[in-house]
Amino acid sequence: MWRPFDLHPEYPAEGIARADLERRYGQGFHGRLFAMFDEAGLPHAEALDKVPNSRRALMVAELARERGEFGALHPRLFDAYWARGRDIGDERVLVEEGAAVGLEQGDVLDALRDGRYKERIEQFTEAALQLGAGGVPAWLVDERLLVPGAQPHDVFERVLERLGHAPRG
Repeated sequence: MWRPFDLHPEYPAEGIARADLERRYGQGFHGRLFAMFDEAGLPHAEALDKVPNSRRALMVAELARERGEFGALHPRLFDAYWARGRDIGDERVLVEEGAAVGLEQGDVLDALRDGRYKERIEQFTEAALQLGAGGVPAWLVDERLLVPGAQPHDVFERVLERLGHAPRG
């Protein structure tokens, strides 16, 4: 089950400059990331000049979860950012993506402005960071072991084996 957590709660609401991310993770960060996408056959847009703060997207995703539309919205948000190069921290983008799965504009705007999901997101964020989440996605396997960041399939096979799960035939 997907749980909301903010990998960088210290980022300002407007996001950060792409150059700041490159300084943090090394020159060529996006190039290496997009090479992995290409290898996996995944579409990607050019990197935005700024890295959006995803906190607002997490809020709209929680609204969608309550309305039974999380399964539709969640992949749309990933696609909006990674494949279409949209700023998922932007209110207009979130209203449009929400509308595409049946969320009313007023409900999305209320969820963004009234803070109803703030505490839930903060709680999951704190729990994830305490477990050592240092990348997204972060996978908590059997409520026992955290696997941070995008990992190859064999990493998960080894994790499951380590936790005592038999491999599937």
